[in-house]
Amino acid sequence: MRENRRRDERLCRSAARHRTDLARLEAGPHALSRIAEYLWRGEGGCRKDPALAIAVLRFAIGDSALAFDDARIVAQLASYLKERSDFRDLAELNELQKILWVRGYSKGDLAPLWLGTEMRAFVARDDIWTFLSSPRPNGIWAWTEAVRFQALLDPLSPRYAPYEGVAIIEKGFDSDRWLRGARLLLEGAKDLPPDPVRAEALLMRAAPDKDEARLLLAETLVQRLASPDAAVRAAAINRFAAWSTAKEPGTIAIRAALLPALRAQLAAADRDEQRQAVGFLTQYALTDPGADHGALLRWADAALRRGDTADKVAGWRALVSLSDARIAGADRIMAEGFARAGGMVDRGPLRAEDLRRIVTSDDYPARATREKVEGVVDAEAIFSPDGRVLQVIVANAPPPVLADQVRKTVTRRLRLRPAPDRYVRARLAPIQFRVAACAAGTERTVAVAGALLVDSSFCSSPPPDLPIP
Repeated sequence: MRENRRRDERLCRSAARHRTDLARLEAGPHALSRIAEYLWRGEGGCRKDPALAIAVLRFAIGDSALAFDDARIVAQLASYLKERSDFRDLAELNELQKILWVRGYSKGDLAPLWLGTEMRAFVARDDIWTFLSSPRPNGIWAWTEAVRFQALLDPLSPRYAPYEGVAIIEKGFDSDRWLRGARLLLEGAKDLPPDPVRAEALLMRAAPDKDEARLLLAETLVQRLASPDAAVRAAAINRFAAWSTAKEPGTIAIRAALLPALRAQLAAADRDEQRQAVGFLTQYALTDPGADHGALLRWADAALRRGDTADKVAGWRALVSLSDARIAGADRIMAEGFARAGGMVDRGPLRAEDLRRIVTSDDYPARATREKVEGVVDAEAIFSPDGRVLQVIVANAPPPVLADQVRKTVTRRLRLRPAPDRYVRARLAPIQFRVAACAAGTERTVAVAGALLVDSSFCSSPPPDLPIP
């Protein structure tokens, strides 16, 4: 430490002696930056000499502040020039501020004050454009690329090149840019004629994240669904239906266009197309339970009456989802289906021992453990003839997160021995979720008699007290 101080003092004295020939200083840029700071403040054994401090920094940076490696030293020089407030430094300070801006190092009072025309002219300069077009370190690449990209798509910029800008958009992974590029290609721009095909491709990439893209695609969807070519209509449904269950304006517009087509598809000659429409209509029914679902319910009713196994499976799945969503008519059709099969066989209750491997402590929902949600789920399961769970009906009113977990887990794991052509009902033992007793002197909630206990072991702990350094 003492040796470093003596070395800096010698370097200060050497700079003072050779102020007219700083090339004789044997030191790197960072050492010169440190010495300049000492000279500016009069610290570190150096006599205060602001003019020499600025001269040392100019020497360290060399002829090109744009090409100099360390932008912090360039910012140091700019801050000294600004603080000195000499009118002879204004041109140099203005240039340094612009260079710091284009390098992504413009902070606070070093930000340039300029008009849009001045900024466009600066970015279009040959040396600046070469800098922006060259590979940059990861830390500033995003900024320099954004400056260059903006110039390419700015009609007032001397570097305006919309084809190149749109090509960058198409190669990238930014949904905001995809949307911007699509608008340019839809509307056209100076030197960029409209290109609906490329615009649609960008909108489809942006649609999963951007409702604006979905709204722009709605008109295209309407046109495709009106096509006399069945293949075009089917492709449009496949392409648009998957992400049209949200509640934003774009998805509502797409759903409104799709619903008539999907209802018409329920009468298609191809049964696979019918079942595909059933799947999408069921999703939409869960999104908007109050809408008219008569066509879907009629198809499900007819499917249960037919002998086609795939149709029956699709019909039961749709009805179970509609029943769980309390959509009118679903329970009646299911009851009629059970009656046609001779009614349901009552298997009797399933005890806690029968469910011990079905629902375990690992199935305690993570959100419920964090929020300390507990409760008891009373439910019964209805099994199809192949022994798989068709529906789980929750009889009481537990917290929704626990009810959903029981439905999913029991449906996925519980199996009975197949009973050909018969549907089986079984009452499940109560399933009690209990959070851990983490605080000293506390105990878990009292167990319900005969219940399967699903106990959480999660205890949140405060961060440890760390000594202040």
